[in-house]
Amino acid sequence: MEFVGKISGVSRDVLNDMYVVSFTTSELPDLPEKGTLLRVNAKQYRKKRSLDANAYAWVLMSKIGDALHITKEEVYRQELKKYGQHAFIFRVEHGTNVGVDGIYAAFLEYDGRYDIYEAFYGSSTYDTKEMSDFIEGIVQDAKELGIETIPRMELDEIKRKWHI
Repeated sequence: MEFVGKISGVSRDVLNDMYVVSFTTSELPDLPEKGTLLRVNAKQYRKKRSLDANAYAWVLMSKIGDALHITKEEVYRQELKKYGQHAFIFRVEHGTNVGVDGIYAAFLEYDGRYDIYEAFYGSSTYDTKEMSDFIEGIVQDAKELGIETIPRMELDEIKRKWHI
């Protein structure tokens, strides 16, 4: 069950020593039976990015790749390192596979026993602001290479069309 809503109240049930959190929402989600134990994770709402924004990012990365004679995937990794959302730095035994969905690990150094990596969240995990910043960086890099980009008004329109 997932829904968009607002916290409408917080109170304390002193008899049971429990808190009661109420939400308001415009849609009634499929609710489990009353009394069912749930794992609740309420996060601040952010608009998700649209596929149009993602598609445009990949078009530009493909053109940048053509200009630099590298693959669009290599451009993606470079852009993540430049404009992406840093996650953490970690070390693993030399030669260990570090692939994890949604995380890009950039090798930093080998210290004699361990490989040291810097991890970045993949763009598929980005919210609207993070993806906007990521695309702005890609657009800037494309312009520096003389690659034609869409006009600012059109780029702003893509951003406005981001959906929930």
